[in-house]
Amino acid sequence: MKDDKLFTYYIDLAFAYLPEESNAPLYSYYVGLVHYYKDFYYEALSAISHPSNDFYKEDQAYLSSKILASLGNNAYALSTLEKIERENDYFTAGLLQAKLGEFPKAKTSLLKALQNDRENPKIKMALAMVENKMGNLGNTASLMSEVYKVRNDDAQPIYKMKAILKPILFDIDQAQAEFEKELFFDDENIYSLIFYYAPYKVFDAKQTIDYIRKGSMNIFIDEIGPALSYLKASSTISKVNIAISKGIKKALDFHVYEANEIFAKMVEEYKNHSILHYNLALTYAQMGDYAAAYKNFSKSYHLDSNNYLAGVFALMSGNLIGKDITKLSEDVKESINKNPALEKDNLYASLIHLTDGNHFSLTRWLEMEKEDSPLSIMLNIIAAQKLSNERMYRLGSQKLQALLPKDIISNIIAFNVKYQKQNIKNYAKAIQMEFNRLPLEYDAFYFGPKIVKEQYIKLLQIGGLLHQKRDSVRKKMEEERVDIPSIMQTLAYMEIYTNNFEEAFTLYNKLIDDYGKKDTHTIFLASVAAIGAGHSENAIALLELSKLTDPSNVESKYALGLLYQEVGNFEAANAQYRSIGNIGFISQYFSFAIQR
Repeated sequence: MKDDKLFTYYIDLAFAYLPEESNAPLYSYYVGLVHYYKDFYYEALSAISHPSNDFYKEDQAYLSSKILASLGNNAYALSTLEKIERENDYFTAGLLQAKLGEFPKAKTSLLKALQNDRENPKIKMALAMVENKMGNLGNTASLMSEVYKVRNDDAQPIYKMKAILKPILFDIDQAQAEFEKELFFDDENIYSLIFYYAPYKVFDAKQTIDYIRKGSMNIFIDEIGPALSYLKASSTISKVNIAISKGIKKALDFHVYEANEIFAKMVEEYKNHSILHYNLALTYAQMGDYAAAYKNFSKSYHLDSNNYLAGVFALMSGNLIGKDITKLSEDVKESINKNPALEKDNLYASLIHLTDGNHFSLTRWLEMEKEDSPLSIMLNIIAAQKLSNERMYRLGSQKLQALLPKDIISNIIAFNVKYQKQNIKNYAKAIQMEFNRLPLEYDAFYFGPKIVKEQYIKLLQIGGLLHQKRDSVRKKMEEERVDIPSIMQTLAYMEIYTNNFEEAFTLYNKLIDDYGKKDTHTIFLASVAAIGAGHSENAIALLELSKLTDPSNVESKYALGLLYQEVGNFEAANAQYRSIGNIGFISQYFSFAIQR
């Protein structure tokens, strides 16, 4: 009847007369009910948890579950509720399971609830959000469409949600708790390691080495010889090779963004130059711009089908952006198989086995005698990890560290092999001891590829060294006179991971507006900083730009979907979710929270 005054009168009356019912069989139930309706939840819970008889047992269990849930004890609330056999509790059970992160169970419960109440918009929206958490974004879009097409245009959200950055990204304790010591071995990191240790290509290795004068650089170049028909004149070859050498010098000094700019300008002049497209693609891959990498690796391979690495790397970058690479894969395999000079289990075929997920076929690669180049050793390490061959994994990491003793990534892998069986707290202490004394090549971290920045920051975070290193990067940026944008990229990324979102947002805006850094990775990270800083409108604008720059960026689409849903633009949110579909996508950066 919504008569609050009368309700208060009667509940106060009941409360006053409770002592007179102390000998009644239902006394504990009376005490529980009256205290519940007076909002004395702890007192109510105490009474109904110690019943004086078995009457109204299920009602008291249900009331206990409600109180426990309101107090935030969801696990106990769920276990209490599950003791009751009532069909109308499926919805409540589903909500509690969702709060506990038990999404498959929550989905089952909510589907049962929907069978009993097919048009209940609250159940549909709860199920939509569970499907979202499970990566079934197509289902999310369908359910949301059903709910909001029958509601007013200005309908308020049934469950108010907010797009957030995943807490695991920034919380040291959570990062340590969920850290897997197989540090690198998801698809993107595997490919990034391959790209990081891949050689740049030149026509004349001696000329390049003489130009660069860096003793160890020959392990990172691959001479193909001046046999291409479009560069017959030796003077032209020499001119182009010197130009390529300039870009490679920057790349080998870890200034990958500057190298990218050099190669990009050269490609404008020599548009049909396979080696230039390959080198440009490799810098894009190391920067994390896989769409641009795919475009240039593909172009390089089509210009010269004997450039097998270009073909293989086109397959890898194509995988990362969700391209249909079936035809290209067949073409590259056929081209490799036709070359009688190549052994059956050569580097290129083994890299394709990795790309195809055919890990068992990597056994022969592990057993072969071969040259110890950074790329071949890295493939050994990856193959050993995939095949759970601990001896070869350890041997590969030792070889890589011996070949590149100051390299950050080789040292992280060697450290991981050494301490991977330690518990996480001891592992974190070992990080502090080892990485404070190692003489590392820090320019790779300040200016270099994405994989170095990400994995070193993750290691520093787990070791509790992130703030200390962030301060040294700030100082380095203040002292730097050249390549400021690259080190600014590193600092901005660290500001995100140290929860300084406003500072990160300012730095990314400076990179985009003042330095013209409009690659998809920079724009995307700017949106991450914007969400962390609470600038939802800026985040939407940046994500739309990121999506235009790289339409294959699923993270951008997902974050846009969350932000549009947050502001009540359900049609726009559904468009983003539908474009992702039911692929089991789980974002690395973004999630959502339900607001009360």
